[in-house]
Amino acid sequence: MIKSMKTKAKITNGFAHVFLSVLSIIWVLPIVWLVLTSFRGEPGAFTSYVIPKTWTLSNYTRLFTETDLFNYPRWFMNTLFVAVVTCALSTIMVLSTSYAFSRLRFKFRKPMMNIILVLGMFPGFMSMIAIYHLLKTVGLSQSLWALILVYSGGASMGYYISKGFFDTIPKAIDESALIDGATRNDIFWKITLPLSKPIVVYTILTSFLAPWVDFIFVSIIMRDSYNNYTVALGLFEMLKRENIYKYFTQFAAGAVIIAVPITILFVFLTACSSKIKHEYVKPEVNSVYYEIYVGSFYDSDGDGKGDLKGVMEKLDYIQKDLGASGIWLMPINPSPTYHKYDVIDYKDIDPDYGTMDDFDALVKEMNERDMDLILDLVLNHTSSEHPWFLKAKEEMKNNECTLYCEYYNFSNQSLAHYEKIQDGLYYE
Repeated sequence: MIKSMKTKAKITNGFAHVFLSVLSIIWVLPIVWLVLTSFRGEPGAFTSYVIPKTWTLSNYTRLFTETDLFNYPRWFMNTLFVAVVTCALSTIMVLSTSYAFSRLRFKFRKPMMNIILVLGMFPGFMSMIAIYHLLKTVGLSQSLWALILVYSGGASMGYYISKGFFDTIPKAIDESALIDGATRNDIFWKITLPLSKPIVVYTILTSFLAPWVDFIFVSIIMRDSYNNYTVALGLFEMLKRENIYKYFTQFAAGAVIIAVPITILFVFLTACSSKIKHEYVKPEVNSVYYEIYVGSFYDSDGDGKGDLKGVMEKLDYIQKDLGASGIWLMPINPSPTYHKYDVIDYKDIDPDYGTMDDFDALVKEMNERDMDLILDLVLNHTSSEHPWFLKAKEEMKNNECTLYCEYYNFSNQSLAHYEKIQDGLYYE
């Protein structure tokens, strides 16, 4: 049975490799033919042979020297300018839109996503005549900026793939950053994007490639503005009946050159994406951590309650006498409960334990002693007095769930361990 399964797997893999090899040959052959044609010395579009009888570099040199009829260098720079600016604008808009739909919750979010999805089903060239007349009305027709507006104007509609990638990044990362004082803008630029290099690379490539190879829109917008042609439109001029015999080999050379920048960009960006470092911090094998409930530890000011200053005063005892290399502090944030696990404010210290200055002094002293500090930071639930819960409660009362309501468990029925907010609304 096992042998038959192995044999079947080998046969299946063999057919798959043969099929993929045939496909790769079919895909590569036109590229090889184009490159060979670009070095062919004999004129004409059709020949009965593939390998040139005469090899020459003149097809490439003439592209940059004989510019009276076909100004290839200018077309190339026009294309590069439009592609780079469009790529920058489109990438920012696509990633920003994707992040907003992935992470933010706001009114009409889902209807907007559905509308964009439906609009995206219609091909762009359906509107090209209307776009041309609009550009002509505002005086932007036959200009490179008109192309940039056309290419980048609807870029945000292609947010689907990027949003799907952002959805895979745990929201707990965003929440931790918010607790540390980061804004949504900080999270997007400094956390989410560095974690999303593959999708950033994909977005840059697709945003650059679209204007780089487009022919339809540029032919409608530019019309007879010869100096503002892009390479795609300019090379097409070489294929007209009166030019194809003499200039076809130059056309092939121009097509090879236009493929070089996008190839370099692809190789460079994929190389950058593959250099993502995943660092692993190996824990200390023999580390000993002393867990402290601050309220029942050492009282430094005689009020009958342990505090952070008391912890700092006992560091010698913890480190030297007990041999601990670190401290694990149970929750120290403001809380209405004695155990402090129901937090009101993650950015402050409970007054019974001291102040942020006391905490900073403890951290500094432990750093000087080369001791570790672990905080029991409770993020899986908060106090009912926390601003997040208060906002979530208001959202549920108003039936407008935007962000904070997703942090908590609500129900329209009275379940076990659920507290009542109002008739038909309970929370865990």
